This record gives sequence, C-alpha cells and structure tokens, in this order.
Amino acid sequence: MKKNNDRGSDAISSIIGVDARLEGKLSLDSSVRVDGKFEGMLFSEGTVTVGQRGSIIGEVEADQVIIGGQVNGSVVSKTRLVLESTARVDGSIATNNLTVEEGAVFDGSCGMGAEAIGELQQKLKGTRLASIKEIKKITLFDDDGNPIDEETQSAQAS
Repeated sequence: MKKNNDRGSDAISSIIGVDARLEGKLSLDSSVRVDGKFEGMLFSEGTVTVGQRGSIIGEVEADQVIIGGQVNGSVVSKTRLVLESTARVDGSIATNNLTVEEGAVFDGSCGMGAEAIGELQQKLKGTRLASIKEIKKITLFDDDGNPIDEETQSAQAS
C-alpha cells in the first residue's frame, strides 16, 4: 500500500544520485532530489528534496524544500521548508512555513514571511553580482588552443 505523504506532492523529474558530485548552477522547472553532493546554486520551480545522504553547499531557492541531509549555505523556500529529524543546516533560511522535526540541527538565521524571503533573495543576488565583478579578464583561445592576445581579440570583434 502506498503511503500518503504530503511533503512532495509533485513528481521528482531529476535525481542527483548518491555517487554523484555536481558543481555549478542548476535551474529546473520541476522537482529534484539530491542524494549525492551538490555545490553551487540550485533553483527549482518545484520541490528540492535533500536525502539523508545528500549534501548541498551553496544556495537553494525553490517553491518547497525538504531537507533530510546537510545544507551549508542559504535556503529560500517560498511555500514551505521541512527540516527532517536527520537534517543539518548551517546558514540562512527564509520561508513562509517552517517545520522542524525533533533531532534536526539548525545553526544560522531564520526569517519568516514574504518580506524575509525577499530580503534574503536580494542579499543573495548582491553576493552573486559581487562575485561576477571579481572576474577581471577573459582569455580567448584559437582552434589550436593558443591564447589570443588583446589586439587580435579587438581586431576580430570589429
């Protein structure tokens, strides 16, 4: 018999498996389950579920977030955030509805409501912009893998 669980009513379309390590930016229109390791920015229009063996270092922004593993960073959950009994979260969280099961560990700051969600989103956008501004120079390479000097780049752009 199937157990009725209201935590993740939308179907999971992507899974980061136990043996997977992924770095970067991941954006989804649906839900994702993380059982492996993810480092970076994770955006979902659906539910992000972090399994007991899963871990995320970075930013998570989703409609709903369920954490059973570890998250080190920021979590913005527009509808609901659930910290299961096996969860460990170090960082900032913002949500409209928070459930913390006995045994969950949370060390950080928590904001509730639409205003808190907006403030954390703005803070994260500012952090992203600052890191982009740190990029000082981009080097282009020719077909043979040799760097193209700035004069050649300027001439090719004209």
